[in-house]
Parts: sequence; structure tokens; C-alpha cells
Amino acid sequence: LMLSGGSANTPSLIVGHDAAESAFLSFFVGNVSTTGAVVGENADTIGRLTVDGQTQWANEFGLVVGDAGAGVLDLMEGTTTTTQQLVVAESAGSEGDLLMMLDGTATGVVEQLMVTESTTLGMGGTATAMIQNANLNTGRTVIGDLAGSMGTVTLLESENFSRWEFEEELTVGRLGVGSIVASDQVVISAPAGTPTPVYIARETGSVGTVSLQGSLSLLETEGAAINVGLNGNGALVLEQGAYLGTGFLSVGPFEDPDEGAQGDMLIEGTGEYPEDDVPQALVDQELSVGNFGIGKLTMNNAATLRCLDATFGVASGGDAEITINESTLEATERLTMGLSETTEGETAIL
Repeated sequence: LMLSGGSANTPSLIVGHDAAESAFLSFFVGNVSTTGAVVGENADTIGRLTVDGQTQWANEFGLVVGDAGAGVLDLMEGTTTTTQQLVVAESAGSEGDLLMMLDGTATGVVEQLMVTESTTLGMGGTATAMIQNANLNTGRTVIGDLAGSMGTVTLLESENFSRWEFEEELTVGRLGVGSIVASDQVVISAPAGTPTPVYIARETGSVGTVSLQGSLSLLETEGAAINVGLNGNGALVLEQGAYLGTGFLSVGPFEDPDEGAQGDMLIEGTGEYPEDDVPQALVDQELSVGNFGIGKLTMNNAATLRCLDATFGVASGGDAEITINESTLEATERLTMGLSETTEGETAIL
């Protein structure tokens, strides 16, 4: 099935166009090709698109779920969807839902969703994504883009693992509110061998949270940096033994912090130190906490963190609070805390 006649700016498929109307469409064919697609175009419309029945859907340009109205995109078991760009909840007041609730019976590591350029969840409206037993690549990814927007991604515990790959960068809370909650057997990662940074609460007024739960869950940047509370209020949480791998980890604002900017990190172990000596959080290079503003690191219940260098509250205006309860923080080369001859930072170890 080929739906033609559109362009990069004119979709060839619209589900839910007229105000105060609802539209529902299901793909249940072998191959579908569209130029562009919108689900829930105008205000007060409701659109739902279900991709089912082993459908292979190729969308050439943009896919919008909830343009000014409400849209739902439901990707079922055994299907694949490819698009250049994906926006969920584009305009203020819009709502968009992305559903990938699979039963895990599909074999192989085929990505059920492949976005070749960029994904925005909550550009101006409210976006929700629910993912289970799915593989997806969302390209350059922003969750909670503009001020007033909200994006929430929930990855449920998966029997066969859910694998979410992002490229170029992952931002959780750019100017809006962004959240990722991942249960056990979930891997969120950069492409193998490609360092890709993560920003949690990137700009002034933003709020960002990333929470991983379970000893078979992992966040991996392939050697890039994770910035928690860069200019907003950010939190990174590893619970029940969840793992983190990154090149650099910065908790708290970086230089000239905006008012209200703060970074918090919590690492909760399983109550027993790992027998294989693999730390729960592995930072290849530098861990910095509260060097230019407020940063807090809390480790509980046999949590483990290993880094090359660690700096706590070392710059002017720095404010670091480190709490370690029956846990291990190891800096293999150097640990620097508090004041130096040229700075006025401070560190509290509790």
C-alpha cells in the first residue's frame, strides 16, 4: 500500500483531521509507504493509528502523533516502522501516546521503531511512551522540549530485554519536564563505539529525571558525558543494583549556574557487593559533584562507584554534598574536595 501525493511539509496520511471528531486506522498489510503522517491533527480531534499484522511501514519524512489534537500510535508485535523524524505532542495543549507493549515472542534484534534523524517526546504538549519487550532507535532524542511541555517514557520489565538506542545526544528536560523510568531488563545506550552525551535538565527552568531499577538494567554512553542538572533541576537514580557506564559524570551545574539549578544522584545497591568486582556505576574519566553549584551524591546499601578522578565542590560557588552509607566510592587516580588556593567551593561528606 502506497499513500502518495504528499511532500516533506504536506503529509500523505492524516488520522483525525476535523475538530471534535475521532478517527481510527489500522495497518494490517505487508508493506505501507507514506510521505508523511499526522495522527490527531487539529485541536479537539482524536486520532489512533495501529500498526499490526507483520506490517512494514516506511514513512519518508515526519511522523507527528498529536499535532494540535490527541494522537495515539500503537506499534504491535512483529511490525517495523521507519521514519525520518518523530514528534509526539507537538503543540501546546496537544497530547500524544506512543505504545510499544509487545509480548516478546518476536525473535532477533530487529528494531520495531527506527527514527533516522530525530525524536521529540513532548515538543509543546504532553507526551507519553510505554515500552515493553521492544527494540527501538530514536536518533537524536529530546524528552520535554519547550517550556510547558512534558514527556514521560516508561520502560516496563521485559522478558527478552528492551533495547533503546539513541544517537547524537539524549536530552531529558530541555526547557520542559522530561522523565525516563526503566524497570529491570532494560538497556538504554548509545550506538556501540559512538560516544553520545546525555543531558538531564539542560536549560533554565527545566526538570529532568532518569531512573533505572533492577540489576539487569543499564544506561551506557560509550565514553561520553552525563550531565545531571546542567542548568535546571536534574536527578539520576540507580536502584536495586541498576548499572551505569559513562566517560564523564557531572552532578550539578557547570559554570555560571542559573538560579534553581541543581543535580542529584542516588545509587542504591542490592545489599551485597558484586562478586565479579564490576562497579554499579563505572565512570571512565572524571566524576564531578557540585563544582560550580549544588550537587548531591548519595550511595546506600552496598552501592559501588568507580572513577579515574573525582572532584567535589572545587570551584567558586561550588556546593557538594556526598553521603555514603555502607557503600564504596573509588577514585583510582585522584580525589579533590573543597577549597584550593584560588577557589571558594565547599564539600560536605556525610
